[in-house]
Amino acid sequence: MPGSVTLTCTLNPEFDPYAVGAEGTCNLTLPSTITPGNYNLTLNYSGDANYTAVTTPEPTTILPAIAPPSGLPSTINASITGSLSPLSDGITITGTVTGQNGNPAPTAVNGGVNIFADGFFAGNAAFTSSTGDVSSFSVTINRSQLNQGSNQILVQFAGDAVYSASTELLAPPLTNPLNTDFSVQTATPTVPVKAGSSGTAKIILTSQWGFAGPVTLSCSAAVGVTCSIPATATLTSGASTTVSLTVSASADTANLSYSVPIIATDSTGAFVHTLAVQAVVSGSPAGTKSFFITPLQGSLSLTSGVGPGLGTTINVWPLGGYTGTVNLKCSVSTTGSAIAPACSLTNTSLSLSGTTPQTSLLTVTPDGATALNQSAPLRWPAAGGSALALILCFAVPRRRRAWLTLVALLAVVVAFPGLGCGGNSTSPLPASPGTYTVTITGTSGSLTQRASVTVTVNN
Repeated sequence: MPGSVTLTCTLNPEFDPYAVGAEGTCNLTLPSTITPGNYNLTLNYSGDANYTAVTTPEPTTILPAIAPPSGLPSTINASITGSLSPLSDGITITGTVTGQNGNPAPTAVNGGVNIFADGFFAGNAAFTSSTGDVSSFSVTINRSQLNQGSNQILVQFAGDAVYSASTELLAPPLTNPLNTDFSVQTATPTVPVKAGSSGTAKIILTSQWGFAGPVTLSCSAAVGVTCSIPATATLTSGASTTVSLTVSASADTANLSYSVPIIATDSTGAFVHTLAVQAVVSGSPAGTKSFFITPLQGSLSLTSGVGPGLGTTINVWPLGGYTGTVNLKCSVSTTGSAIAPACSLTNTSLSLSGTTPQTSLLTVTPDGATALNQSAPLRWPAAGGSALALILCFAVPRRRRAWLTLVALLAVVVAFPGLGCGGNSTSPLPASPGTYTVTITGTSGSLTQRASVTVTVNN
């Protein structure tokens, strides 16, 4: 600066909505005694407990002073009412722009009155009324239009065909209360995943401006891989915590890159932050083309009994330009003597191509599949008795056959339902209450993919 002019100012903590980060700002006013011209301004920051000292790598050029405008001078006066508390609607800036006696009132031909907060445009006000050579304005500014922390408000009349521009710096600076918030970051934006295994990424949550409390977490992996993350993480004021994101791939997952978005939300729902990592799968014998199975619903709840059951759509997706036929089947897990619910698929052979999934409807019924094929051991004696009666009928003299024939016919009628290797029950047994896993298996050549649906059978 000319004449060894040194300027200093105290930084105010703010949050920059444009750069989306914390910052410190201050205003430097150049002395009016400086001769107009080009000067190089070097800025120095002395550092603090968190940050090192820094000097601008290149000097900032100060442009020459602009010649005074040729229009008539104007005067702007403004004041602020209201507050920036979290529950308020914001502040209202009202004021007047006064021209010269005997001349018209200032107009908004060039935009009227502009509001700046620390150099950032915060709002605009047209004139609400004009009397003589005075025009009035009013504008409401809410918290979202201002930086968090200190805001120096500048009110500027843009000028018109008669009057030159005028400005007023409102004092003292407005303080926009810092919103407690948190950030979500990761040091591993790319996660390597070996086919048939899992990979992990460390997700770092950091308290900002005193945030404390639980944060709800969720992940939703792209079609081809699955993910899991702790449902909640708790932050204390000024501290950080780390959770693990796990991304899993089956042995026949295509060797591709998959996006895994993460959503973090505070307990009020006011602060929602997102982060995405890329899972890169390698080592799959499927190469870069395969398929993937996803149920529309991951769980079903049934009431034990006999009925139509419930269903969910099963999507089978082609990956990496895969084409081919996928054969589907379903099975239900069971343990001990429990009667498992029955499952079925409407379409067991799907032809895939392009990027659109093909579908099949999975239906789970509340009666047991095993109950449809019960043996009937007590009916074999009746069947054997009828056979014996027939033998006796032909082994005795003719004079005694008449009444034996009647006995034999009666035995055949009684034993008929039991003939054969076993009996089929006409009333399936209700499924045993409990939790079951329905596995949907898809095969295409040497490729195999599986998905599961959890089924709860209630009394």
